[in-house]
This record gives sequence, C-alpha cells and structure tokens, in this order.
Amino acid sequence: MKKYIILIPLVALLLTFVVKYYSLRKEAEIKAKHLLIDKIEHKKYKVKTTVYNPTKGQTDNRPFETADGSIIDPLNPQRWCAVSRDLLKKYGGEFNFGDTILVTIKDCPYLNGEWIIHDTTSDSIFDNKINTKRSVRKMLDLLISNPHVARIEGCWNGKLKKY
Repeated sequence: MKKYIILIPLVALLLTFVVKYYSLRKEAEIKAKHLLIDKIEHKKYKVKTTVYNPTKGQTDNRPFETADGSIIDPLNPQRWCAVSRDLLKKYGGEFNFGDTILVTIKDCPYLNGEWIIHDTTSDSIFDNKINTKRSVRKMLDLLISNPHVARIEGCWNGKLKKY
C-alpha cells in the first residue's frame, strides 16, 4: 500500500513533465513556422526611391487619377505610392494595389513609415548615359499630393517590405 502512495505522485509528476514538454515543443514548432512564413512573405526589397507630385509634367494626362482608379485629393495628403511594374503581382512581383508597405529611407526619415500602393511608375525612362530608353525596375515613387506643404526632391536608396 505504501508503494502505491509514493508511486502515484511520481507518475503524476512524470505525466506533468511529459505534457509540458510536448506543449512547449508544439509551441516552438508553431513559432518556427510563423518565422519562416514571415521571412517568405515579408521579403525586403532594395529600391531606388523618389517623390512625385500629381502634375502633368510628372504623370500622364490625368494627374489626379492613379493606376488603380483612385482619385488624389491635393487638400488631403495621403501616403500613397507608385511601384515599378516588376514589383506588382500582375507582372510577377509580390505586391497588389491597396497593399500597405513599410518604407525605410536612411537619408530622408520624414518619408519613413507606411505607404499604400495605388499607382505604377512609368515602365521606361530615358537614360542619357546610353542615349536610349531602359526599363524601370525596383523603383518606388512616393506621392506628395500637395507640393506646397512638403517641398521634397531627391532620389534615395530605400527598402520596402509588405506590412
């Protein structure tokens, strides 16, 4: 009888350790799976970053309409952006219109933060070095809808990832 009194708590203690071990192991597997998914889904892209204003000189003949049909309100600044076609899912990239991205630009922290994709950059630019047009790749263009509020010009190396 005394053997059973000692044996029962020992078995209960052993079962507690076994259950705890398997639950911690399962938790670790789930965390590892989520980390892997994060790495796959939230790949960082190094991009050439510029800013643009909704004017005919910097866009097409409809400067206040974006590629996804959204209308820019110059009196209500939005944090919208345009990406090069190679970054859009439609052309083999990762992003869709309406996706929120996280932008990091070391040399211009004012532009860091969340931006929403509503537009595409021009699909080619004129390269003076080789005197011909070339495709635009890995390009991010941030919309400054009211140029009188924020006068920013430049071209920076930046990073973006899906938010």
